[in-house]
Amino acid sequence: MNLMDQIRTHRLIPVLEIASATNALPLAEAILEGGISIMEITLRTSDAIKAIIAIRNTFPEILVGAGTVITLEQAAMVQDVGAQFGVSPGFDSEVVRSFQDQGIPFIPGVVTPSEVQAAIKKQCYLLKYFPADVAGGPQYLRGLSGPFSAYDIQFCATGGVNQENMSEYFKIPSVCSIGGSWLASRQQIYDQDWKGIKQQVALALELVLPIRES
Repeated sequence: MNLMDQIRTHRLIPVLEIASATNALPLAEAILEGGISIMEITLRTSDAIKAIIAIRNTFPEILVGAGTVITLEQAAMVQDVGAQFGVSPGFDSEVVRSFQDQGIPFIPGVVTPSEVQAAIKKQCYLLKYFPADVAGGPQYLRGLSGPFSAYDIQFCATGGVNQENMSEYFKIPSVCSIGGSWLASRQQIYDQDWKGIKQQVALALELVLPIRES
């Protein structure tokens, strides 16, 4: 299943900050048992690359992406270890091109009309709206989407989006998915609360079920 198929199936992408690679496999198993088979592992920790490798090698059914890809060096690194998609908080045309050259899906971050236009110029139509909450929330994103409706831009809203407010984002036709660390918080991962994470993922999917079926 490719990236867009996974996104359309789940509508939720767990954004994971894994401080210790020893937590990677039980975390991935908990999320998978909760019902989600796609995840973004952020490059905010020294063990992120080890975590990507471990999950890719153990759970072929999970689509594993690398997040917070900012530099060309990071792009090359995550491509080399088998990340199946990349995500960035901002837009960098060189980083975009590096993923495109490798045939790996990439989701650049945007928050202004100029950045959306730059993304379109690079044939990027799946974009990360970040930081969603402080940038203007659903109301701003609705306005941002309007001028680009002819291009069928799809947004993954991330940053301050959670179980309580995600329904407001999903009311926007251009929002295809929500990315969130609340699905498996840094503290829960540190505490190895695998049961709690599994239940949290399952509940979020249950709440988003009417949207997934519409």
